[in-house]
Amino acid sequence: MISFWKILLLVLVIAGVWAGVTIYKRSRRQRELAEARARQPQAPLGHIKTVACRVCGTYVPEHGAARCGRGDCPL
Repeated sequence: MISFWKILLLVLVIAGVWAGVTIYKRSRRQRELAEARARQPQAPLGHIKTVACRVCGTYVPEHGAARCGRGDCPL
């Protein structure tokens, strides 16, 4: 005869196996995603808009350009 405790033990064993398989699958999926991200080429940093200098014609960033040291530098 199957007692209450045997049924409870069976349910706990099945739940434990199910939880173990779920945790294993989740960790494997996270590892695969991390490896895929590592293999992916890095995205470019973005575009920086440049403008030509009014004096020398050299292209400099539109915002945040520093003085070049020339006496007639407009920055």
